[in-house]
Amino acid sequence: MNRIFHILVICTLLSLCACSNLNKKTSDSTDTKTSIIEKRIENQDNNLNEILKQTILNSRVIMNSQNDILKIKQFSTGYLVLMLHSGDGSGITLNYLENIDNDSYKIKGFSSGELAISMGFGVNRLVLENSTIFFCNLNESTWVPENDTRNETNYEKMIFEFDNGDKMTENVKNDKGYIVIVNNKVNIKSIKLYNEDNDLVNTYEDIGKTNESEFIKELK
Repeated sequence: MNRIFHILVICTLLSLCACSNLNKKTSDSTDTKTSIIEKRIENQDNNLNEILKQTILNSRVIMNSQNDILKIKQFSTGYLVLMLHSGDGSGITLNYLENIDNDSYKIKGFSSGELAISMGFGVNRLVLENSTIFFCNLNESTWVPENDTRNETNYEKMIFEFDNGDKMTENVKNDKGYIVIVNNKVNIKSIKLYNEDNDLVNTYEDIGKTNESEFIKELK
């Protein structure tokens, strides 16, 4: 009887060890697959950025020394791409590209906007396909007029309130620009920008205006 009991104990221990090793292998395999998937997504985003950037630059001559993508957001059947143009005639443009096939895109048009300067942010407004789009670059510092100094912005979120009573919160952590899309025709009532410590950094009153932008269709 004791011999049978000992055999059962040994078999149970061997079974537990085998299950443990199997679970470890499964876990390692899952972690590896997750890492591969994350890597693919990261590479795909980088490829998408480059494809959209080259499509924009090939569509028209941009006389600048450097052109950088600040933000990309899905819109309708394609993407809105916010670009910063540095050098002669520096500024920002919001470009609308439609997907043609797989990784092929065609630029439908663009809108020029005013750059954020001293206050660290700005507001450009564009009405496109019955939607209202607000966009601008975000700077790393903002001017404090009381003592004529500059403070780091570290923007984390922007809270928009529109003239129709709707509100929207946009996460802008680590972003160098923002694109906000409202599926209606609205105007800005207020904006509040908070940092990572939830401190109020800026408000719409700091700039007090919205730049109205025009959508320019590509001829090609």
